[in-house]
Order: sequence, then C-alpha cells, then structure tokens
Amino acid sequence: MGARSRRPRSQSRRHRLSARPGEPLAAAAAARRGRGRGLRRYRWWGTHCPPSETERLPILGASGYPALLNQRRALAAEAGLTEPLINHLLGRYGTLTLDLLDLMADRPEWVRPVKGAPNYLTAELHYAARNEGAVHLDDVLERRTRIFMETPDRGLAAAPYVAEVLAEELGWDDDRRAAEVAPYQSAREADRRALAAASDDDAVNARRAMRS
Repeated sequence: MGARSRRPRSQSRRHRLSARPGEPLAAAAAARRGRGRGLRRYRWWGTHCPPSETERLPILGASGYPALLNQRRALAAEAGLTEPLINHLLGRYGTLTLDLLDLMADRPEWVRPVKGAPNYLTAELHYAARNEGAVHLDDVLERRTRIFMETPDRGLAAAPYVAEVLAEELGWDDDRRAAEVAPYQSAREADRRALAAASDDDAVNARRAMRS
C-alpha cells in the first residue's frame, strides 16, 4: 500500500523542514504545516537564524521618552495644562504626547475634559480616530483609552459624548451614533447583571440573556 493509505498513527513524526532561497522560515513552516499533524519539532539545515532584535526595538512613543519626561513641568506650563494631565498623556502616549499637544494648540476647545471621564481630554478622542485607526465606540472606550477600566460605571456616562466626538471625526449620522451607543450600553448592563449573579453559571446566563 502507498504512503498515503497508511494510518496517521503509523506515519513518522520526524520532519525535515528547509526554506527555499529567499523564503522566510516562518512562511516555510506555515506552507508545510499541513504535511503530517503537528510538526512538533523543527530542524533547520543550512539556514542561519540571527538573534532577534525585538528586545532592543523601542515601541512607538518610547524613543526619547526619558528626556521628555524630564521636561514635563515645562510642557505643562507651555500647554496650559496641569502636571498630572501631562503625566497622564506621557504615560499613555510617550513622545507622541507632542502630537496631542499640537492638536490642542490648534483646537483649544479640545482641552476640555471628557464628559463622564474627567481624567481624559477630548483631544484624546480625536487622536484615536485620526491617528490610531479607531472606527467604533467600544474600541475607543475599551482600548484606545482606558475609560472602560478607569471609571466606576465602565464608561457608560462617557459613551454619548465620546460617540458625539467620533461622529464629528468619522462623519456618523444620528442613526450610526445611536447604533454605536446602544450595544455598548447593553454590554455594560450585561456586565452589571453578571457581577450580581450568585454563580458563574448564572453570570453566563445573564450575559446570554442580554444578547438574545
């Protein structure tokens, strides 16, 4: 019988995986993963893998951060902000804080606090849509900012205001804005019911009931 008719258990689990010239090793592994279940170990022949540089690669906003942190008082005075607000921006954006300060210099009204989340600035919402690719309300509240985690109501009070700002940036009409706010409110109500549940099963059922 041919090799293709063997039972999987009788097939060898030792595989030789090599990349063609110019082919990344990750691509070679992905292309060959289907040949036999679970390539548990790889042995590389004739290919040198240099050490990863990721450990020394600064993340976005990290390059020059210590120097900018030392200037936080001067930055606060120049921007007309409090030092705690500058610390907040530096901790969240690093050296990209300068981009937000430029936004606020051009649009001073964006310095106002977010309604329902006064530790955040309106400029951060505009920045999330303009510079970070945010296109949904929950993305801004839960990830682009930390309003979801840092407000007692998990961003419920802030949601309508944030949606209003995003509508301005992204061209939403009233229907789209309502369609963004309503699911967020439902999700937070599901959170509330799950937290009040007496058991894990009850919490899961509470969430499911809100989705139905």
